Amino acid sequence: MYQKRLLLLIALALPVYSLSQTHTPYRDEYSRNSGFFELLGTGFSGSLKLERRWITNESWQWGIQVGIGPGTRQLVIPVSATVLYGPESHHLEYGAGLSFPFTAKVNTSPNIIGQWNRPEEVVFHGQVGYRYQPKKGGFLFRLMYTPLIGRGLHREELVDRFAWHHWVGASLGVAIKRKDPAPDVEIKRL
Repeated sequence: MYQKRLLLLIALALPVYSLSQTHTPYRDEYSRNSGFFELLGTGFSGSLKLERRWITNESWQWGIQVGIGPGTRQLVIPVSATVLYGPESHHLEYGAGLSFPFTAKVNTSPNIIGQWNRPEEVVFHGQVGYRYQPKKGGFLFRLMYTPLIGRGLHREELVDRFAWHHWVGASLGVAIKRKDPAPDVEIKRL
C-alpha cells in the first residue's frame, strides 16, 4: 500500500519537475510573486494573500495563493490553486481551493489569549474572474466570482446540508518583479 502511494506521488510530481527544469526567455519577463488584499472573496469577509506563480508558457501561468482572513471571532485561512490565461496585462483567472475557518475558544481565564478551535467544516471555494497585472510587475487588480460550497453557510435550517453560496471578491495589490540576474562576467587568465 505504501509503495503504491509513493509511485503515484512520483508519477504526479514528475511532470511538474520536468517543467521546472526548462528555461525559456519569457520566464524572466513575468513577475512571479504578488501580495494583495482581497475584500470578501475566499476569506469570507476579507483576507491578505501571498501568491507564487509558475510560468509554463507565454499565455498560461499557474500559481498557489495562501492567505489569512481575520475576524472578530473567526480566523480563516484560504488556500487556492489558480491558473491565469492571457499573454499581456489582462488575464482570465480561475481556480479552486479550500478555506479553513478557525473559531475562537471561549475562555473563562483572562490569562489564556489566542486559542483557536480546529475547523469543524472545511469550505470548498471556486474562483473565476478578471485580473489586471502588468507582466513587468506593479499594481494588480482582481474582480472575482468565488462561490463557497459547504455546510450551513447562510441558513440555520441548512446546517446539516451542503449549500452553494454565491460570493464575490475584489483585490488590490502589488506584483513583485524579480531582480534581473547579474550579467555574465568574463574571467581572463593571466
